[in-house]
Amino acid sequence: MKVFEILTEATFDVDEVVDLIYNDVYAEYFKNIARYMDGEQLTPRDLTITDRKYTAVELLKRIDNKKIQIAAGKDAITVFTGVSSKGNLYNGRSKTINISFNNELYQMVKSAAVNGQDFEKLMEQIPYKLHVKAREEFSGSKLKGSIAHEFAHWLGDFYHNNHLTKMGGKASEYMTSSEKRNKILRRGKPDIYMTDYEIDAMIHDVYQLKRNYGEAKWDSMTVSEMMRAAMTLNATYQHVKEKGKGDEKQFLKNILKRMNREGLLGKEMKGKIGYL
Repeated sequence: MKVFEILTEATFDVDEVVDLIYNDVYAEYFKNIARYMDGEQLTPRDLTITDRKYTAVELLKRIDNKKIQIAAGKDAITVFTGVSSKGNLYNGRSKTINISFNNELYQMVKSAAVNGQDFEKLMEQIPYKLHVKAREEFSGSKLKGSIAHEFAHWLGDFYHNNHLTKMGGKASEYMTSSEKRNKILRRGKPDIYMTDYEIDAMIHDVYQLKRNYGEAKWDSMTVSEMMRAAMTLNATYQHVKEKGKGDEKQFLKNILKRMNREGLLGKEMKGKIGYL
């Protein structure tokens, strides 16, 4: 393991900021989505998420977590939340975090409500293979993981010499050469999603998933069940697999080993690292 990885391999406690943003911006929406899934006919207004911006000053006022307090006090971060075509991302150069619910699903739900369609009718319009993904998105667990993921990027960047910001700046010098730009972002790994900084952020997704499920349920889950539930991990695994280079097994092994070090493996998952 490289010295850099040893220095940066540590999870951040982001529960407080995850709960803050989720409760302020998204909780009411997901309550209404649950009603809609149960067969209630709701109005477009019931199924609307209002965009909200958080400044570093507001985070300082509302978050007690010491590491977030220190980072927000020195880093002029701005957090944009709601629904956006930008998706979820941290931009170190502009000092912004963007958090968004799935824009495509959001627009489909709004359209269905306008047309008086119930949830089952809506699901008929979604390809069958996406049904599980859609239901997971509608549960809110993916959104909580996304908040944790992007805040982990920001905190990791702040506490480790702005390594992501510097990397982004260097990569931006090669905007006309995707090969050179991607080489910088991959940091010697086969894929960007196998880098230390992406594995680290994804572990924060996993932590939030475990938090949502609870200890008992988590202990009963197999590795396969965990991967199906962890949408970000599953999508990344499929992305790496589709490249056809056989790196997906190494990706999963890296995730499981890191989960083991963080105490995130449930009882049914323990001892499974060596099976790959």
